[in-house]
Amino acid sequence: MRIPTRGKLRGNAYILAGLVVSIALLVSTMCIVYTFMKLAAILSLTTKETLGIGNGLPSLKVVDAVVFSNGTLRANITNDGPEEVEDLASVDIIVSYTANSSPTPVTYLLSFSLNLSSRGVWTVRRVFIGNHTFSYSEHPYLMPGETVEIEALLPSTPLKDSEGMLIISTPDGAKAKRSFVVR
Repeated sequence: MRIPTRGKLRGNAYILAGLVVSIALLVSTMCIVYTFMKLAAILSLTTKETLGIGNGLPSLKVVDAVVFSNGTLRANITNDGPEEVEDLASVDIIVSYTANSSPTPVTYLLSFSLNLSSRGVWTVRRVFIGNHTFSYSEHPYLMPGETVEIEALLPSTPLKDSEGMLIISTPDGAKAKRSFVVR
């Protein structure tokens, strides 16, 4: 058995040290690349959330809302997002306004109905697709670019010339709101 000389041991030590340093540099580089990739993914997601793109939700816009002093509400709501509203009857319609009987604002969640048979309900008057109109029974959903006209009978008579708020919300979490003045 031969015992290595001092010079050979020193040469192996340099090789071993070089190997350890190379592995350390490789691991450090991989960690830095991973951190930058994760940061880029978070930044991309934050940008998409801020701009409201790519979230798979309908995007609603209340184009017009009119409330009359007799308690009738009419509004046009457009789906200007990438996804459809699957069932218009599942949309929540919330109104907040000053009633004749109360000096403080009241807020109500209206119920969907096929017709305006009582106060506190809303219905689909028609769905606009280009130059064509459809009833709820013909078209119970809202595709991107389509507009629905709703009508409601508020639970209590609103105070004329008072301000109020209409809030629309889908089960998917898409929301829209619009203020109005009672005529």
